[in-house]
Amino acid sequence: MRRLLLTLIIWILCFTAIVAGVVLTYNWYRNLGPEISISFLDASGIVPRQTPVSYRGVYVGWVQHVRLDQKTGRAQVIARMHRDVEDLLGQGTEFWVVKPEFSLEHSSNLGTIASGDYIGMRPQKGKALSNFTGLDTPPVRSELAEGLQVLLHGPDGGGVNIGSPILYKGLQIGEVGELGVTQNKHNVLVTGYIYKKYADLVRTSSFFGNVSGFHASIHILGGSEVGMDSLKTLLSGGIVMETNNLDAPQAQSGAEYELIPPEAMQRLTGES
Repeated sequence: MRRLLLTLIIWILCFTAIVAGVVLTYNWYRNLGPEISISFLDASGIVPRQTPVSYRGVYVGWVQHVRLDQKTGRAQVIARMHRDVEDLLGQGTEFWVVKPEFSLEHSSNLGTIASGDYIGMRPQKGKALSNFTGLDTPPVRSELAEGLQVLLHGPDGGGVNIGSPILYKGLQIGEVGELGVTQNKHNVLVTGYIYKKYADLVRTSSFFGNVSGFHASIHILGGSEVGMDSLKTLLSGGIVMETNNLDAPQAQSGAEYELIPPEAMQRLTGES
């Protein structure tokens, strides 16, 4: 009788373990989302089964594999996403590698020094896709994207870097978000973002000058004095904006302006 009771207890324990295993497996499978492929130019810092995909600080997936695409020479990252973000994997969804950044303007993503790099995500609702091309550089921060975008083109962008300040009467009203060249390849193209609360300062009559690395007293059409001798501007570059007619129409996002080079700015101010 005692042996029968012991056998019964063992069978009950085994049955309970099997049921628990089935339930856990079912819950795991129910929450299992789609597998996606993200192509990156550089996948350094991404570790299989360790690197997460994050959206607004919430882990929404994990990297499963990293391999080299022999045809394109790009790194192919395979990630398993959570089921609850499946409808956020539509066309236009962006992925990028988040790394710590250090600059004179700001330091960001310092938490990744301890936790490791991760893949950031900016979702787009729609029919779920399985193949994406990752961004080579992080997208413009949301607070910049909400402001006014201006396109500055000129022969010389020396001293201007991503994150360089855009100043108006000594006050920072925006910053440089992207650098490149114009379509004809003859000039530099600087994409600047004016903070939303200062967007109404930019008019069709405004002009922008590269004043990286020198102190300028600008006296143009009524003039103003802009001090640019701070260590930050000397090292990271800067752009000054002047608006001589605040009654002129307000600029629209994407407005284009000439970027006056440093030498021309120095001539205008009478400095050598």
